[in-house]
Amino acid sequence: MISASNEPTPLSSVESYNHVKRKWEYVAPLPSPRCSCASLQTPSMLFCIGGVSQGPSNAVEALCLRESV
Repeated sequence: MISASNEPTPLSSVESYNHVKRKWEYVAPLPSPRCSCASLQTPSMLFCIGGVSQGPSNAVEALCLRESV
C-alpha cells in the first residue's frame, strides 16, 4: 500500500507500507515534487501519476520496489 500524496503543498517524499513489518517506510523520493497525485502499486512497481507542482502535472514516474529494498 502506498500513501498517495494528498498534501496542500508539493512534496518529493514517498512512503510505502510494509505489511510484514507493519510500519510505513520511506522509499526513493520523487524526482518531481508534487501534491494531489494518484498512485498505483503492482507487486514490483510503484507509479505516481499527475498531480500539481507549479501547475497541473502530466508527469508519470515509476519506482522499481525490488531495487529500492
